[in-house]
Amino acid sequence: WYLSSKQSRYWTPSSSFNCWTANIGSSVILEATVSPENATNNVVSWSSSNASVAKVRSGKITGISAGTCNITVKTSDGNFIAKCEVTVTAPIILESIGASGTYKTSYIKNESFDKTGLIVTAYYSDGSTKNITDEIEFGDDITSELGVKNIPIEYDGKSTSIQIEVTTGSVQQLIINTDRNTPLDHWISYTAFIFDFNFKTGLKYI
Repeated sequence: WYLSSKQSRYWTPSSSFNCWTANIGSSVILEATVSPENATNNVVSWSSSNASVAKVRSGKITGISAGTCNITVKTSDGNFIAKCEVTVTAPIILESIGASGTYKTSYIKNESFDKTGLIVTAYYSDGSTKNITDEIEFGDDITSELGVKNIPIEYDGKSTSIQIEVTTGSVQQLIINTDRNTPLDHWISYTAFIFDFNFKTGLKYI
């Protein structure tokens, strides 16, 4: 007699080897065929060497937890057995994402967002990581409002954020093309213009 799975694998009596590797929660059905076909007793029983790893019922194996165990089927008539080793693995899942690197954090209002230097990393349950920076998209309105802002970053149901500051910008130096004989009322006009727009400046003769 033999065992077969949906993958059309066959086992002979008393054979033992790896017949199935799958994630927790997956299932496969094994079928036991008794020879000859006209045998009067074709009853078989199934058992697992560790039901906490994989359980079996009427040939259906279901992965329960990570580990390895043997699935055995035995005939009622003659106690012929066949067994196979089952390996159950935990699925690799995304646990979190994080942002790092040296990137631009100060922007003028409506300035285009620049992610140069930003590194967004995905962390998985098996300890592996993946750089997902190129898969992250940022909206066009990130710098449309003034102030310190937390910019959310989302990927496959996980999220993190980075912080930027958006300001109106400022002129660091104002060079006036004039000479020392400029009338005082002209200087006052220049100064009023600067204050109206909240510019921080230093006046310089050239």
